[in-house]
Amino acid sequence: MLADTTLTIRCPYCRAGIDFKPMTADSEGRFVCRGCAHTVCLGLPECGCTCCTCLMLSPNRVLLAHA
Repeated sequence: MLADTTLTIRCPYCRAGIDFKPMTADSEGRFVCRGCAHTVCLGLPECGCTCCTCLMLSPNRVLLAHA
């Protein structure tokens, strides 16, 4: 018997109650969070997210000192 399933991609940063917010699919196959702009490209590891949280967590980020 086949099960009726739907793939739901959820943002790892934005919460909706006790669960994480579902992300919206765009026309190019990416999933984007409406809350923080976190982006996921399934099957494309070279597609990096540039949302504020991912940039802050990136080991390659550049720290700017305040003058």
